[in-house]
Amino acid sequence: MTCTKPLFLRIVSIIALLISNTTFAVGKVPTWTLCNDGSFDLKAGSLTLTGCYPAIDGHSVFAKSVTVKEAPEGGQITYHLIKGELILQFSHDKNSAVLSAKLKGFNIAPHWIYPLAQSKVAGADRYFKQGIGFAGPSGIRKIKDPVIRRESRTADETMSFDSYLSFALISPDDTTLALAAYKHSNYLQRTTFYNRQYRYGLIDRWLDSDTWFVEAGFATENIAVPTSILKLPDLHFVTGTKPFDTMRHLAKNIAKANSVKLDKPTSYHWCSWYDAEKNFSIDKLETFLAGLKTIDPPTPITAVQIDDYCNYGDWLGKNENWPNTLKPAFEMIRQAGYKPGIWVGPFMVDTRSKLYKNHPDWVLRDKDGKEIVHWEREGYNVLQLDSSHPEAFEYLRTVFKTLCSWGATYYKTDFMDWGLADSTKVKRARPGKTSIRYFIDVVDMIREEIGDESFWLGCISPFPPMIGRVDAVRVANDVHWSWSQGGTGNMFQESFADQYFNNVLFANDPDVLYVREYNCELTEDEIYSIALWDGILGGTVNTSDRFDKIPADRLKLWRFTQPTKKHNIAHLPFFSKPYADQRILVAVRQYPDRNAWGVLFVNPSDQSATETYQIKDLIEKPSAFCFTWLPAQNKPLGKLSSFTIDLKPHASILYYVSPNDTPPPSDMTLSGLTVPALSDSR
Repeated sequence: MTCTKPLFLRIVSIIALLISNTTFAVGKVPTWTLCNDGSFDLKAGSLTLTGCYPAIDGHSVFAKSVTVKEAPEGGQITYHLIKGELILQFSHDKNSAVLSAKLKGFNIAPHWIYPLAQSKVAGADRYFKQGIGFAGPSGIRKIKDPVIRRESRTADETMSFDSYLSFALISPDDTTLALAAYKHSNYLQRTTFYNRQYRYGLIDRWLDSDTWFVEAGFATENIAVPTSILKLPDLHFVTGTKPFDTMRHLAKNIAKANSVKLDKPTSYHWCSWYDAEKNFSIDKLETFLAGLKTIDPPTPITAVQIDDYCNYGDWLGKNENWPNTLKPAFEMIRQAGYKPGIWVGPFMVDTRSKLYKNHPDWVLRDKDGKEIVHWEREGYNVLQLDSSHPEAFEYLRTVFKTLCSWGATYYKTDFMDWGLADSTKVKRARPGKTSIRYFIDVVDMIREEIGDESFWLGCISPFPPMIGRVDAVRVANDVHWSWSQGGTGNMFQESFADQYFNNVLFANDPDVLYVREYNCELTEDEIYSIALWDGILGGTVNTSDRFDKIPADRLKLWRFTQPTKKHNIAHLPFFSKPYADQRILVAVRQYPDRNAWGVLFVNPSDQSATETYQIKDLIEKPSAFCFTWLPAQNKPLGKLSSFTIDLKPHASILYYVSPNDTPPPSDMTLSGLTVPALSDSR
């Protein structure tokens, strides 16, 4: 087997790429090499994928023959199958190498099509894995070194990791090769990173080889192909010299391809869930709003959102907590000067609901016709709505149309992942589409009914199909009022891993922060660590605390987290280091108009941690004047070239750093906003 590509074609291709993409370092631009047996390679500096070959439903395509046509941009390979053809096109746009795929001659699509499969990885010592959505798991991980000699047959040494939305390989010098599909309207895209190990000797004692591979494909879920031609979204490969910058660049490409417009102010809101859970009511709302009026000056939250308020499915009905529906509640919130907000689980159906009793045929079933049960509770179950049922779909439309007509302008839709059910595994009322397509039908309908002016937060949701449709998405598990019982650890890990697309694809929502003392088991250190982390990241900021019950210093902490209208974010200078190896997390927020930075150090672990950091690694300046920083407080430390950080478990410390010996203004927030109330509030 030989890989043939004339030298002049290689030179033309490389020059064209360099001219069109000056942001990447010379020698790090992805280049294709096509081989005459139908395999192909991709090279990005020290990173390579070799022996790539397409696959269908987990098996390499069985080609009777292949036709290879080379071109300056890459070329084309046609795989002539027993039935039909698979055509791969290799090209580039102004900042990525592009792999396009088209299947011809199939009346029914396969379950999965992989344009890129069995790709042997070389040059990487880390990889980035993106979870499909909420809670991940996501982040950079080491490629595990194999055990050369072992004495156990049961050693777990072969691994497989699925990644969605994006994936990256990282070399020891931080060269990064990131890949993603930019379009997610029809098919779920998945990248899998796995290894294959061979051993020899008694009890498989000695390692012969340990090889890592990548495959990237799309779930086409056995849908009909009326035209016998199925065009898949393009896969894009982007390279750079720093993992965070490369991943953020990739996110910006995705945002541009999906016409993402983040034109609403960052949300700074209140949610009822962690105050009253399912027991919030019209009376408690009235009490909460009355308490808000006692805060002087007022806390400028944007919305008051009512959570979990009915038997799931009966979204428009009356109950003991809301005896006159939600309409009067929305009017009460609006008159108080806030956006009326509401929580809805579009795909949730409680078996106690009128919806289920009147329309049991509206719930989704498995292939055997059994109802799909997501939650089993004492006396009832929670099932999934079949959005393919025309009447069920129109009912959902009525729900959001009505909520909008009642005055809701802030929406939190929850348990969205229930709506992404593989079409090969369920029995729908109206089959024929992929899971992504059914999901997006609902999402597009919701946006149509609530209007572009409404703020929409998606929760417990897959990320890809929400891009360009929602304003914010929850990225992590619930943060409860006890560090040990809640998802606080997951919040730190996922908000760290997902920061590269924060305020690019949508605003990231890390869930609530707490500043209260009542009904809260968090320590002072824990409260400050969560609040400062949420505030510096640049995504949404929200709480469930009753502001009139908050002490003066804690109210200042809440005001300190108030975001600006601009969609700026914190940079993560050590993003390239595996999360598991980071004893202390570091986030840096720049304030260009003040020539200054906020630098936050957080220890989310259960052990004390001490680390030394050079100023140049944080703000790319050899030294700077530093101040410890808290709401309306600061202490000068002089001009430093390094920090030695010593933190107890769950503790944090914040610095204000500037080339100028000027402390932070007493009325400045973490986002750089001026809030006079920080200086003079009670």
